[in-house]
Amino acid sequence: KNGEIQDIGYHSDYSNPLPKPFEGVIHAYPQPKIASISPDLAVEDSGPVTMTVEGEGFVNGSVLQVGGLRVPTQRVSATQLEATIPADLIKKVGTYMVLVGNPKPVSLRDPLHQDERSNPKYFMVKFK
Repeated sequence: KNGEIQDIGYHSDYSNPLPKPFEGVIHAYPQPKIASISPDLAVEDSGPVTMTVEGEGFVNGSVLQVGGLRVPTQRVSATQLEATIPADLIKKVGTYMVLVGNPKPVSLRDPLHQDERSNPKYFMVKFK
C-alpha cells in the first residue's frame, strides 16, 4: 500500500469492521407448536366448526391454516387458539393439514426459517 509492504497474514487482534449478520434477535415471535386440536373430525356438510387448538407460542396475530386456507382465528391465551372452519371447507370429504402461522418477524429474517409455521396436525372430514 503506497509503496510499503503490507503483512496480509493472520493477526489475533484483528476484528472485522463489518457487522455480523443476524446478530441479536433473529425471531421477533416464537415458533408455534400444536399439541392438540379439538375436534379433529367432522361430518361432511355439517356446517361451520369451531376448533380449539392447544399448544405454545401463540401470539396476537397467530392464524390457523386448514388445508392451506387461513381461517378466522382468535387468540385465547399463549397456549390456546379458537378458529372457525367455514362450512365451505367441510363440504369436501378428506384429510386437511392444520398449521398455526405467527406473524413474520419485524427484525432480520433468518434464512434457515423462512416462515413461522407450526408442526402439522390433521383434521378429517368424513362421509355422512
